[in-house]
Order: sequence, then structure tokens, then C-alpha cells
Amino acid sequence: MSDTYAQVMKMATSSAGQVFDAAVADFRAGVDEVLAADGEAGHFVFEDVPAPKRLAPFATSVAASVHREPASARDEHDADEAASGRLVLLHDPAGQESWSGVFRLVAFDNFNAQTLFLNARLGTYGVAIAVLAALAYFGKKRKDELGLRGAMIAVVALNVLALVALSLEVSDYYARQMSAARPAYHSGRYAPNNVKSAYDTRSIQIAEDFTYSALWMAYGAMLMIIGFWRRSSFVRWQALVLIAVTIIKVFAYDFSQLDRGYRIVSFIVLGILLLAISFVYQRDWLQLSGARRKSGDIA
Repeated sequence: MSDTYAQVMKMATSSAGQVFDAAVADFRAGVDEVLAADGEAGHFVFEDVPAPKRLAPFATSVAASVHREPASARDEHDADEAASGRLVLLHDPAGQESWSGVFRLVAFDNFNAQTLFLNARLGTYGVAIAVLAALAYFGKKRKDELGLRGAMIAVVALNVLALVALSLEVSDYYARQMSAARPAYHSGRYAPNNVKSAYDTRSIQIAEDFTYSALWMAYGAMLMIIGFWRRSSFVRWQALVLIAVTIIKVFAYDFSQLDRGYRIVSFIVLGILLLAISFVYQRDWLQLSGARRKSGDIA
């Protein structure tokens, strides 16, 4: 009995290892795609590093760094690193409750943004997004179930990372505005509060809340346009989910927190976006219903 159990476990482990090896091959292909795009400049540097063993039975990890100077203009002692991070690919054949699947891609960063947009954090997110885009491309190119599933996961992770990166830039921008508007600190005490300072900080907070909604709506609209252009119901569903989350935020939070002007603008933009989407679906200009009947796709 014990010998039979051992043989079954060995076969299961071997099968899981083959699945993980295939995923790692796509993972490495994504890294190679980034390096190929970088060419001889050598701004991107990838290095294999030990992967954490306690997170999943199968794991691989690669460290990534972005350099300001090309490889030919720097030596090993140059400190021109603009961004650094680590990507870890995990696989648990049994799945984990928080994963919603058997694979997970984890990104670790190591930076403190000093400037907006042109900073180490956004550069690292850009590297991760480029790798995920390459993974989605190669996964779709395989045209098998595992490849297509990996491509779908990579596309979702790509959009999540892009939205998080942009939201962090918005947060940093308004944090700087808030710091400048708050009372100054002198000799162990804050300068006395005044009406103007309180009004400024409140206005900045309102503007920040509105900007998040505007960003998410704009990103959702962009995804919807791409979904129509590529005739991809999968991308359109992502857009609808993001727009739905934005609607919930607008009605549950913005309605009570924003000033009247911001509320009016939020509702107008949201209404125009929803009307435009419903109009395109209703008119069926792109003949999406016919494409669904032919391909069996579900929009």
C-alpha cells in the first residue's frame, strides 16, 4: 500500500514539475523578449536569484535592475541603478486559497520615489509589465489550454500592475501637495493652524479622491476601446469590472465626500462613458454578436 502511494505521489510530482517547467520556459521567454528589445544598450540587467522555498512547492526567481547609462558607458562600480526588483513565479499543484489558481507571480520592489513618473518605482513596474506582456504574447502563441490560461493571467496581472503604478504616482503627487499645504514644524511645535491651511488640505484631499476616480474611469475606457479594437471579450470584461468598481466608489464614497462641482463632473463623465459603451453594444457596429456566434466566445 505504501509503495503504491509513493508511486502515485511520484507521478503527480513529476507531472506538476513538467507543468512548472513549461511555465518557467514562458517566463524566461518573456525575460529574453525584454533583453532583445533593449538590444546592445544594456539598460536592463536580469540575474537568477534563489527563490523562496516556503511559499510553494515549485518556485523560480529573477532579479531585475534598470540602469540610466548603457552597458558600454559604465563599469561594475558605477552606482547608476535607477530601479531594481525581483519577480518570483510560484506553482502549487494543489492550489492555495488566496491564489484563485495554481500559479502566482509575485513582484518585490526596492525603491523610494523622489520624482514623479521618472522614478525607480515606475521603472520597476515598467519592467514587470513588459515581462508580463511578453508572457501573454508567448502564452497565446502556444495555442494550448495551459498557454492561453497563462496568457489570461498575465494580461490581468499586467493591468493590475499598471493601475497600481499609476495610482501610486497620483498618491505621491498629492502627498507632496499636502506636505506643502500643512502647517510648518518649528522648534518642537507646529505653526498655528489657520483657516486657509485647513481649506487647502481639504481641497487637496478632495482633488486626490476625484483623480483616482478619473484615472480608473479613463483606464477602464482605454481597456474597453482595446477590447472593441481587438474584438476581445476578455479585455472588455476587465474594463466592465473596473468601471463597476469605479461606479461603486463614486456612489459609496465620492457622493458624500466630494464637493458639488467634482460630483457633477464625476456623474457626467461616468454617464457619458456608460452611454457610449451601451450605444456601441446596442448598434453592434463591430458585429460582435456575429463574431461570438462563430467563435463561441462569451462577451
